[in-house]
Amino acid sequence: IRARGPIDAGAQVTASVIGDGVHVATGAIVEGSLIGRRVDIAARSVVAGAIVGDEARIGANNELTSGVRIWPEAVIPDAAIRFTPLPSS
Repeated sequence: IRARGPIDAGAQVTASVIGDGVHVATGAIVEGSLIGRRVDIAARSVVAGAIVGDEARIGANNELTSGVRIWPEAVIPDAAIRFTPLPSS
């Protein structure tokens, strides 16, 4: 793990390469992934086995699993990529 940006309390980052200036928000999980520079991963998103290009923005409640590739500067809205339903509130 090479973390060079703010990793909020309650976020989990394991077995990943994290570029400079990355923000991982509370409740987000990053596992076994390659995250480019200046990426923002919002709350409660899961990035597992994915590659995220530089300056991408991942909104809240997304699931980026093995094989998912996000282009540099892409913006993924909240809950846009899900493989399981969100829990009822």
